[in-house]
Amino acid sequence: MEPGPIPMWRAVLAGRGLNASLDFAEAGWEPQSLADFLDNIAADWRGWEGDRRWQSGEAEMRLSVRHDKTNTVLVLVELEDGAPPHWRCDAELEVDPGVFQQLAIEVRQAVP
Repeated sequence: MEPGPIPMWRAVLAGRGLNASLDFAEAGWEPQSLADFLDNIAADWRGWEGDRRWQSGEAEMRLSVRHDKTNTVLVLVELEDGAPPHWRCDAELEVDPGVFQQLAIEVRQAVP
């Protein structure tokens, strides 16, 4: 069976004093797709120990996710443009654990 195309995404971080966007591809060689990563976060909605990490093919988009069994998942999003980076930004987002299942569904539907 021939592998399908590698999914491409656009990440946007915007807020007071910040407006950054970046196009990136998933890593076809990584054992976990973005959708699988989100599914695993959703499945463990009650929390886990330590950080879980995911990154794009060229590591220009990185996620570090922490859920210490409170009602909030902390998601550190890091974006870098170019190598060496022309610019770099990061933001830590507080996310309700219940949103990850829908995110995984939407990511799977967007992949051809």
